[in-house]
Amino acid sequence: MEQRVQVLRKQLATVPSEPDSNVVITGHSSNPQLATGVWLREEGAAVIFRPAANGKFTYIATVTPTYWQELVQSERGFFAWRPSLALLVRRQR
Repeated sequence: MEQRVQVLRKQLATVPSEPDSNVVITGHSSNPQLATGVWLREEGAAVIFRPAANGKFTYIATVTPTYWQELVQSERGFFAWRPSLALLVRRQR
């Protein structure tokens, strides 16, 4: 388990290789919670982090399934103006 947590932390701290892009990582709530201290309370929720220059990452926001609908329907969308983020999505069962 500790190895998975370390790998996840490294992924979250890595800036995407493509300019103006994002990284999406899917999984269940236990690994993200252990790696970040943030719990994905709802299935289908996402937690957003920004890689930091020091090999760490910063928590930005949690997006609930209800809010996904609003983002999809918005004119510009959430990621249109927030590049270089890592996104953890809790898979639905």
